[in-house]
Amino acid sequence: MTLASCSLPSEDDLVRMLVDAAGALGRTDLLPDAGDAPAEYDGDAASAPASVPARAALLLDRAQYDGLTLWFEVGAVPQADGYSVKAKLKSLLFDMLADSNGRVDLQQLLLYACDEPSKAFAVLGFASQKMLSLDGLYELLHREPAPQGFEPPEHLDPCSRAALRRLFTELKLSEVEQAPYSYMVNHPLGAAMIGSCASYVRKDAYNLVAELVSNAGTSLKI
Repeated sequence: MTLASCSLPSEDDLVRMLVDAAGALGRTDLLPDAGDAPAEYDGDAASAPASVPARAALLLDRAQYDGLTLWFEVGAVPQADGYSVKAKLKSLLFDMLADSNGRVDLQQLLLYACDEPSKAFAVLGFASQKMLSLDGLYELLHREPAPQGFEPPEHLDPCSRAALRRLFTELKLSEVEQAPYSYMVNHPLGAAMIGSCASYVRKDAYNLVAELVSNAGTSLKI
């Protein structure tokens, strides 16, 4: 519901925020070489970028987070009395998502703003030409990591690591290589995995609440 009233970010918006955060944190390992235009992956395994972990640990404290321009802040104008709805929303997101050390995982926040799987690829693969390893794909298909020891049994998980290993074998990729989004969606097993993941389908939160209220009928009248 928090983001329901906002326009959602484009892939370019997502990558821009992640690169800005990496720069603020001094994470030069995640930044493109200065002066170089981002190279496009041409489908040749030999030209694939070096593997970069999908979870880049872009953990921002309050000051670093406040210094980052989120997509919905661009062009925002405060009200006549100086109150800014967008600034309040930004602060609320930090309060909701900050960990016990007072830091927000920017990739996790942005995954919640993805309404298409291709955007989630951009978030987790922003430093690897939007390509993901087997572990990265597992992270994408399981947006909220299960607590240690509570992972679903592989035989009950259509997007398990075992299933991803079968996919990589059929794609003729080793487990340490990376796959672009096009490889996933153009393969029946990959497309089925992406299709089974409801995390990156836009939800109409307000209509959902209205439907729940309507279906409840008089039971809500106390």
